[in-house]
Amino acid sequence: VVDSGEDTWIAPPNSKSWVLDFDHVTNGNYCLKVNLYAAQILVHMQNDCWTQASTADADSDGVLDADDMCPYAPVVANDANGDGCEDVDDTDGDGMDDDWENFYNTDPYVDDGAGDLDGDGVSNLDEFTNGTNPASSDTDEDFVNDGVDVCPLVWGDMANGCLTPINLPPICDIYFSLEMNGMVISGSAAIPAIPPMIPGGIGPQEIQVPAGTYYIIAVCTDPEGDMVTATINGVTIGPAATATVGAVINITENVEATVDVTVTWTDGVNTLTGAISITVAGGTNFVPDADGDGYTPGFTAAIGVMSLLGAAIAMRRRRL
Repeated sequence: VVDSGEDTWIAPPNSKSWVLDFDHVTNGNYCLKVNLYAAQILVHMQNDCWTQASTADADSDGVLDADDMCPYAPVVANDANGDGCEDVDDTDGDGMDDDWENFYNTDPYVDDGAGDLDGDGVSNLDEFTNGTNPASSDTDEDFVNDGVDVCPLVWGDMANGCLTPINLPPICDIYFSLEMNGMVISGSAAIPAIPPMIPGGIGPQEIQVPAGTYYIIAVCTDPEGDMVTATINGVTIGPAATATVGAVINITENVEATVDVTVTWTDGVNTLTGAISITVAGGTNFVPDADGDGYTPGFTAAIGVMSLLGAAIAMRRRRL
């Protein structure tokens, strides 16, 4: 990596030289740009380009390190493909290495690539290529024959020999904005990836806000691209690639009651529910910021929760 920088030249003398040290760079074409200023005036600009072609050969086998797949292991006898690695012996030319054939008791002196030592319907050569065991009809021991096993190297619980995929649950980010600003879904989420409630464990999330009217907005997506349905205080949006649903929250000062905003989200497999408690900053039920950062990540206190769909702005216009 070449970083930009500057140096100062005070004349006389009438010439000056600089030596630039470069970290190792891969082969390719590179350019260096130099600007010469007198005071703040640009008086000269020059570009120099060159082709970087490494000649390093750490193992001295005639294959340059840039092309050597085994840069520290010199070729002793055979390297038919020129990759810098010693070719393994294959005496009978059947595509299977002699060491592999000796290990699995196939014949290294007879072309038996088309044979099927274990009778699983997969040829010896295909077993070699696939990395399966030519002496076992069920390499991963999941009771599915290698010949029909879609995942022959990994134990599986399905009929095709693969593991039942784990479906990841959707993720919901919670935003809020003053009603006067419209439904704003930008910037950092007030509660990113709201956690689901767990009895005896995770409870409602909390956020402090001054008195006012707010949009509480849930934006839910699925990490695997599944369609998502989201519900907030009884109003549902989806299924959709991105399910956005919101509620209007009217918050007044000196409230003592606490009203939870409930968010439920599902991808048809996983269904989760989280809760948000709204608290008025400075109100009678406000709990001071425990960590002293001036912000409590979540909502406790509220009056009047009105659910709505994403068209909350239109509702506001009707009131005008």
